[in-house]
Amino acid sequence: MKSRLVFIIGCHGELGSNLVKKATGKYKVIGIGRDDKKLINNVDYEYIKINIFNRKELKELFKQYHPRFVINSVAMIDIDKCEMEKETCWKINVEAVQNLLYSSKFVDANFIHISTDYIFDGKNGPYNEESRPNPVNYYGKSKLAAENFVISSELEYSIIRTTSLYSANNIKGRKNFVVKLFEDLSKGNKVKVVKREIRNPTFTPNLADCIWKLINLEKSGVYNIAGKDIIDRYNYMLEFSRFFGFDENLIEAVSADDFPNRVPRPENCGLLVDKAEKKLYLNLFGIKKGFELFQEQLKI
Repeated sequence: MKSRLVFIIGCHGELGSNLVKKATGKYKVIGIGRDDKKLINNVDYEYIKINIFNRKELKELFKQYHPRFVINSVAMIDIDKCEMEKETCWKINVEAVQNLLYSSKFVDANFIHISTDYIFDGKNGPYNEESRPNPVNYYGKSKLAAENFVISSELEYSIIRTTSLYSANNIKGRKNFVVKLFEDLSKGNKVKVVKREIRNPTFTPNLADCIWKLINLEKSGVYNIAGKDIIDRYNYMLEFSRFFGFDENLIEAVSADDFPNRVPRPENCGLLVDKAEKKLYLNLFGIKKGFELFQEQLKI
């Protein structure tokens, strides 16, 4: 009988913590992280602190527990920081993946890797799973390299490309773009946004539910799993301000040229989610549903 054990690597990050919270009794969950103790309350999961850059310790852990699924949600995602600290970016986004793949091979685990729309250049979006990658910054290059290692690993795998994750409940207090937007507009602060950056805003708990559905169906392959709606950031922020009753005039559309020191971002990186919806029977949320659930999390 196959193991019903799932390792969630990076279990206290935004996606990892939502994966822990959304787990059902069908699988036993072990969260893997670098914190000294478990940080998620009122959830039944085991927590193990380990250095994922130590191959020997990692291999022994895998051989001890024999996980059936390994979900890697660890990543360095600060685009500008990745460009300035390339060695650190490569270590976290690529070497960590290589170590996890190495250990997964000893137990023949199904490897689920979280990737990004930033593997594309944004010139011909939106993109499906067959579109040709061409990253324009170091973050995208590191994530594409990780994808290639997963594909060549000879393990059963799934690569999930997603984008623009947000929720209101981050257990470590880190602020995603929607939380920052809400705080700025609440204070009456002006918000400048590059209008032509097109994405799928993705409500993190919805993505977590979708990943568990993929596991339950035991599907493999490459899937775009992101918010249902593709929209540029400026109009997204306008819709957000209208929903919450903020002053729309606080949102100012600017050009990328207004941020001369900013690392280049792809423009139209919308992800087409048809394959995931049809093959995984997913219910992906649009922006309005995301606003409603975000509001519920804020309890306002």
